[in-house]
Amino acid sequence: MMKQNDLPDPSDIGPYLKKSRALLDQLIVDATPAQQVVAWWTAVIDRLLIDLFKRAGEDFSSLAIAAQGGYGRQELCYHSDIDLLFLYSGSKTKSFEDKIKKVLYPLWDHGFDIGVAVRTVGECIRMSKEDVTILSSLMDTRFLAGNRSLFEKFERDFWKCFKSKRFKNAFLERKAAENKERSDKYGTSIYLLEPNLKEGKGGLRDYHYLHWVTQAVLGTKWLETMIAADVLTAEELKTLKEALAFLWSVRNQLHRVAGRRSDQLLLEFQEKVAQAMGFQDSEKILATEDFLRTYYRHTAECSKITAKGIQKLTKAKRETFRLFSGPAPKKIDSYFHSDQGKLALLKPTLFEEEPDYLLKVFLLMQQEGIEFDQKIRDKITENLGRIDEAFQENPEMGALFRQLFSQPATLLPVLQAMHELRVLDRFLPEFHNLMFRAQHDVYHLYTVDAHSIFAVGEFGKLIRGDYQENYPTPTAVAQNIKRKELLAFAILYHDIGKGEGSGHVKKGAPLIREAGLRLGFSEADVDALEFLELSHLMMTHLAFRRDLDDPSLIRHFARAMQNEELLEYLYVLTFCDVNAVSPDALTDWKETLLEYLFLKAHALLSKGDFTKKRIEEVRNKLHGEVRLLAKDELTDESIDSFFQEMPPRYFLTAEAVTILDHIQMRQGLQKDPIVIRHRNLEKEKLSAWTLYGPNSPELFSKICGVMAANSMNIFEAQLNETKTGEMLVILKVLTAQGKILEDKKKWEQIASDLRDVLTSKQRVENLVTEKLRPSFFKPKQARKFPGKVQIDNDLSPFYTVIDVYAHDRIGLLYQITSKLNELGVYVDISKIATKVDQVSDVFYIRDIFKHKITSKEKLEKIRSALFEVIE
Repeated sequence: MMKQNDLPDPSDIGPYLKKSRALLDQLIVDATPAQQVVAWWTAVIDRLLIDLFKRAGEDFSSLAIAAQGGYGRQELCYHSDIDLLFLYSGSKTKSFEDKIKKVLYPLWDHGFDIGVAVRTVGECIRMSKEDVTILSSLMDTRFLAGNRSLFEKFERDFWKCFKSKRFKNAFLERKAAENKERSDKYGTSIYLLEPNLKEGKGGLRDYHYLHWVTQAVLGTKWLETMIAADVLTAEELKTLKEALAFLWSVRNQLHRVAGRRSDQLLLEFQEKVAQAMGFQDSEKILATEDFLRTYYRHTAECSKITAKGIQKLTKAKRETFRLFSGPAPKKIDSYFHSDQGKLALLKPTLFEEEPDYLLKVFLLMQQEGIEFDQKIRDKITENLGRIDEAFQENPEMGALFRQLFSQPATLLPVLQAMHELRVLDRFLPEFHNLMFRAQHDVYHLYTVDAHSIFAVGEFGKLIRGDYQENYPTPTAVAQNIKRKELLAFAILYHDIGKGEGSGHVKKGAPLIREAGLRLGFSEADVDALEFLELSHLMMTHLAFRRDLDDPSLIRHFARAMQNEELLEYLYVLTFCDVNAVSPDALTDWKETLLEYLFLKAHALLSKGDFTKKRIEEVRNKLHGEVRLLAKDELTDESIDSFFQEMPPRYFLTAEAVTILDHIQMRQGLQKDPIVIRHRNLEKEKLSAWTLYGPNSPELFSKICGVMAANSMNIFEAQLNETKTGEMLVILKVLTAQGKILEDKKKWEQIASDLRDVLTSKQRVENLVTEKLRPSFFKPKQARKFPGKVQIDNDLSPFYTVIDVYAHDRIGLLYQITSKLNELGVYVDISKIATKVDQVSDVFYIRDIFKHKITSKEKLEKIRSALFEVIE
């Protein structure tokens, strides 16, 4: 470890800081223990500040300088801000202010973030009573230079306040409220994709909270006193210190990599931090995912231990000072009672004598609807070793576990408690490899284990009717599921294969089968579990990326489902899976697509196959409905000709009222070369554009260019060419901010641009160049995944299907469709899916003769050209 003597004299601040930062870099690169690094950097800044203070003047009689906050705790990280307290007595003279400026200006000049408070002792006491944040910061003050007697007076007066029961109780209550506010702001989950390692759950602020409460209650800054006070065990304190050391190491590396103070572990920094900390890729897990798994493990321990410490410390105060009042203890059975609204033990040796209660206690928690007190939590942790192989394979324990899952509406808090206390992965050995497993992509917000549990929680919400108003179809289907425990377990295990590395669907099938048999599910149940595991990605792929109006696709999907019950299970599982990914993952539009696929497949299973006769029946039924709606507005001839000219697939999805609107648009072509209409789809939360006009090879590319120039994102495009050479284009779009278009002027501007481009009054290339700055085409600063172009000629009997995976940018769709147009390829259907900043676009294409493209040379040319565009 470097000593301060290895550094230049701090009076020459430039060389001093240059050499210090170089040595700090070396300490971090060399993986020096984090406690030593933060203490060393704190000492470097101490030495500099003391020197600056001494050189600022000789008179120390009325002024003292102290470190506070993290700097006061000697926990200074690479780019941490430096919080200073200037204590003074008397009045603020000009020489007094000059002295402070002489200390601060050199620090600001060299890029330090300085927090400054200039107060008298009386002001410190008064403000600490008014502001709990100031109070917390003052609890960590540390003398640096100046009048020591003045500082000691401050310390005496400040800590004297805590001798007042009212003051101490008020502090604990205010700090608890502040902590809840922080939790509400930064999230109650440890397992976030981009965690905040200071303010997030399980982060450094949890430790700070425990540190402050320890000082208030035990009157000491040293955490070791909690062992003697029976607040934490020696092993827990050791684990906590290991977690803190890891968090400080991560924070230093993050500051160094980012080149600034940063506490959000953003995707763009995670790979660099992981490499800097020595994590490496393996066959089963990426270095970044291994790093994040270690991070989550430490933050989980930090959260659990600090929560326990705070609970025990504040409980002591409750009992002494009656901080909180609650209901009187109530006996539940011979072993348990409720105390202060929590489940408490009456028999301390219960788990040792009757290990079955390591599961039964969770059933009691579910039935009573209350959390465990700290004693139960401690006892469960102490007895985890009793959940051995014999326990896992005990049929009674399997039956008990299935009983928990039979009530999905109340299952989420139970699973969360089992997960936090490590009962879940002890009892379910397959689940162990999912623990703290990060999914390093820009789509998933949580780790695999947390996501799986949240997905079960989504099933519970459907059962309770929480989504009745917005999602009535999945709600009704979920509530009618007969074997709820079977589906709940399938949802929990749907990603179980991710613990084994890539190819998680196939790897998960034998795992869910093995677990199902061990837990006592029947052979038929296990077959269903395996089917759901193997199929759990099918609906999202088809709904979001395929043409749902293709009868052959619906036919193949329905046949794969075998029966209506499995289809219903898969639909609910898919809804829960997507909705548990992140708050924004399941848009109304995506649920509409899932619902559409489900209803079409369900109708097919219940009513029969898509035959030519059935399709003709649907067409004739719509024809009659349109005639009734039209009344005297349209002639029978105009209706008949429209039905004769439109392709059959158009009628598979259209409603009579929509068809009527399209016929009226077609009649408008007599006066206008192109007819454009737009409206907002309230249910789907999308804006819709419908265009009717003459077909041309560049039509779709031009439309994409206009939408890109107006910062509109196309989510789906359906092009219907009539037998007379006209084109009916149906677009579903959102603004660049992901919202429906409400601005009337913007509607008019887009319509005007479409008309000008499609009638050759304006070149689309000029419009794009004029309205899109070059910088808009640059990728966002986030992890960029390699682009892919995949071509499938087996999926559809009529189309060649192209899947394009790329990093998102405004104008990408226009560039792709322009390139396809150059290659003599025509798009009939396009679906666009965006996952944060990654897009997966699908194009159903044909050649100029309306045929699939079969030439290998042509297909390879298309693939190469598109790959060049996306890269």
